[in-house]
Amino acid sequence: MAEGLERPIGLRRPGPAGPWWLRALAMVDRVYGGFAIARDEFALSRLREGQWSSLVVERYEAAEGFYSGANNARGFVEDEQALVARWLPPPPGRVLVPAAGAGREVLALAAAGYQVAAFDPAAPLLAEMRDSLRRRGIDGPVALASYWDFMNAVLGSAGPGSLTDILATAPFAAVLLGLNSFTHLRTLETRVRLLKACRAICPTGPVLATFYLERIPMSRVRGRARSLFALLPGAQPVSRGDQVGIYGYEHAFSQDELREVAALSDYELAHLGAGFLPCGVFLACASPR
Repeated sequence: MAEGLERPIGLRRPGPAGPWWLRALAMVDRVYGGFAIARDEFALSRLREGQWSSLVVERYEAAEGFYSGANNARGFVEDEQALVARWLPPPPGRVLVPAAGAGREVLALAAAGYQVAAFDPAAPLLAEMRDSLRRRGIDGPVALASYWDFMNAVLGSAGPGSLTDILATAPFAAVLLGLNSFTHLRTLETRVRLLKACRAICPTGPVLATFYLERIPMSRVRGRARSLFALLPGAQPVSRGDQVGIYGYEHAFSQDELREVAALSDYELAHLGAGFLPCGVFLACASPR
């Protein structure tokens, strides 16, 4: 699709062949679409990282029913399975799963013979994960904690808190970041800090992650709203890949952005898949720069 165009959906722009009422409804839809774009762009320009983090957790908590039950039982999807098979050290190594949600990845890793530890900031999802592990007789520390709790505990700005049992099992053979969780981190500084925390508890192993790579088209309405809101006092910086999805803030990465994050964190981006679920691997550099 050409840059600057929004994708037409269904009967959003009927021509003269459509009856008057269909054209009228389409006009209402286009007006609402413009307001929705303005709403999202205004939120991007005003909300700080901590506020986005709270909203993201709230949205995942509201979707608890989707992530439990059958979703947990399905295990890895094809792209994830290929990633794990190629890049994870063999079992029974210890794997940490931050932002583990209801435990889909944790259960799949345990079934493959790995020792697992996990944390998540959404209480309903964590309760589902604990229950699933208990029913399957899987033993491994899990905790209610966010990425910020993890970074602060590992990098020394706070005590271990709820992560005490998990950090006691370090070092880990690998880290598998929960599905698309890396995309919810708002700033380059936070993304780098997370990878440095992973390096501290997994000094030589890989960090596996999934990403959003497809960006929302920058239509004229979106571009004008973004430029206008950037002029308001106290506006937050908004970069090209910043967007609002069903779970709140998300960032669609370019390969260059991922390479920059890796380099600043003493990793290299060793793999970036291009399948339905883009998966990537950060490998620790031989010696920190």
